[in-house]
Amino acid sequence: MVYITKETLEKWYKDSQNSRVDKITEHSDFMSSSNEPKCENEAFKKIERLVKVRDRSVAEVTMRLEKDSYSSECIHSAVQRALRCGYLDDVRFADVLIRSRLRARKGLAGIVSELKRHGINPEVQLPNFPDAYLSLFPSQKDSAIALLCKKPPKSKNKLQAAYAKLVRSGYSSSLASEAAREWYKTQE
Repeated sequence: MVYITKETLEKWYKDSQNSRVDKITEHSDFMSSSNEPKCENEAFKKIERLVKVRDRSVAEVTMRLEKDSYSSECIHSAVQRALRCGYLDDVRFADVLIRSRLRARKGLAGIVSELKRHGINPEVQLPNFPDAYLSLFPSQKDSAIALLCKKPPKSKNKLQAAYAKLVRSGYSSSLASEAAREWYKTQE
């Protein structure tokens, strides 16, 4: 058994209090020294949280960080770090978006406009666009007709409703009119 004297306890208590004060001052010095790395780390953590939910484009993440009032330098450095880590990749994002929209029988014109809203120019950034993707899926015309067969319009003027449905789904007007006419012939 070890006995501890009153003087030893007081000494340990004073030493522990001094170390706590030192840690507090170190922490406050760290917090006030450089705000920029802290800002970059917070923005990067925000990007990590956003990308955990679903893949996002660089433009979408940048707009979100601007909305959350991060500085432009902070946003730029955090986005560059996310690009280096592979969290953000516009080519990967575009590839997944195109495949999912084509699988959902959306039109190519609508897909291209959605990509451009995300700051991606598919003709420039994606090799062999759109041929590489259209070869994997049925033709746009067949896809449009299949969409109308699966969910036919419920209207008095079926031809006009079919055309409108296809245009809303992102098909070009010429393709929509051709597919709507062909579908309408099978309905008679």
